[in-house]
Amino acid sequence: MLTYINENFLHAPSTDLSRDVVHLLINLSLAQATEVFMEKLVEEKKAASLVARTANQVATMYAGLVDEMREFQGKGVFDRHWMTVLQIKAKLFASIAQYQRAKVDDAAGKHGAALVRFKMADSLAQEALRTANNFNYSFVASSSPTLPHDAGPTMAEIVKAHASLCAEAKTEAIRDNDLIYHEILPSEASLPAIDKLPPATAITIQEVYGNAEVSKLIGPDIFNRLIPLAVHESASVYSEEKAKLVRAEVERVELSEMEVRSGLDNLGLPGAVNRWRRIADGDDNDKEVDVSSSLIRISEEVSRSGSLDARIRSLEADHARFNSELTELTGLLDNESRECERARAKYAGSFTQSPSGPQTTHFRQNITSNLQSLQAATSADQQIIALWRDIQPDVEVLAAGPDALRGFVRDVAAGKNKPAAPVPEGMSLLDLQDEETVKPPMDAAEQEEVRKAAKDVTDRLDRLNKIRRERDDVLKQLKEKVRG
Repeated sequence: MLTYINENFLHAPSTDLSRDVVHLLINLSLAQATEVFMEKLVEEKKAASLVARTANQVATMYAGLVDEMREFQGKGVFDRHWMTVLQIKAKLFASIAQYQRAKVDDAAGKHGAALVRFKMADSLAQEALRTANNFNYSFVASSSPTLPHDAGPTMAEIVKAHASLCAEAKTEAIRDNDLIYHEILPSEASLPAIDKLPPATAITIQEVYGNAEVSKLIGPDIFNRLIPLAVHESASVYSEEKAKLVRAEVERVELSEMEVRSGLDNLGLPGAVNRWRRIADGDDNDKEVDVSSSLIRISEEVSRSGSLDARIRSLEADHARFNSELTELTGLLDNESRECERARAKYAGSFTQSPSGPQTTHFRQNITSNLQSLQAATSADQQIIALWRDIQPDVEVLAAGPDALRGFVRDVAAGKNKPAAPVPEGMSLLDLQDEETVKPPMDAAEQEEVRKAAKDVTDRLDRLNKIRRERDDVLKQLKEKVRG
């Protein structure tokens, strides 16, 4: 019946019929049914292994119910005493499972494992007994009780009887192990887990009643005359159709706004209109001229990179210094070779040193390779320097920072300064509008060329620094060889 409610009533009229609460009641019913089945097995004196599996399943189901019911504490859905009942039963049946499995292990000759399980069963039984002794349920007829009036004493007696069995079995097992078996006790964690019996499943209402009987049992909708289901369906359809119309209209408005904004941007509006208004009012020179965000970003990047002029000048000085040092190294190798041959001719057979030429071949190759790389780098650097000289005035304007750039653009707009790139004939500064801003003196291609040139200069400097480090290493090795 509870499963039928959960599957057929989507909107619960009250909290106690919500899906979560009904699901908890279903699990509670199944746990109680499994508990009854376990008691039937004990009464019929079935195998202890079967009883242990069933008890472990019951304990697991009650422990899960404890976790589920904690979510409803303080909400007035369940009687708070039911939480205590579930906790007691979870510990009790866990103790029963260990007790029955201990009997199986003892019969199989695993006396050490049996003794550990008897201890575990006794510990769990004592925990359940302490909770049961503190369980005080008062029966008040006016409060719609959900437990029998003797629930507290009955639970305590049941747990107490089982705790006595566990204590007696533990004492006997300890005595037998000390006097007879002398087995080493394994740890609780090393004991194999107790298997669980497959949980009980709910019987569907169709298995108990036929379809006609189900309809007769459920009866007609008692709220049919109040608010028919058709009204709810029509209201739901109306809400969905209204939502569709609203969504479609919002999409149309957003699309129209995008088209209008795109058209205004292409026409340079409203920036051009504002610009003409300032010119007509005669206060255009006093107004601040905006600069595009992309140009501001480029100016900030150039400002952070520092002055490039000094780094460009250092390229020429470094080239001369590197060339001089490599030439000096070649001269040192030539002098060393001449001294070696002179000593060989002077001392004849007494001079046993090997010819220095083969020994210094790889050094000469390194020097030649570095000279070639330096020459190639110098040729590329000359191109960069020539490009730098062409764009240096524009880069200096960018390097001055965003504020100085705005002042430069304002002066150009007012005719106080000439832009680095002349404005084509037939084009005014108003034609340089971009998103309500005035474009910089350089067009997009020139800006990209400046960015690429600055990047090339930085890359060349990095390569030059790398060559410098390699040259220093070669110089150090050559000097050590020459001194040797």
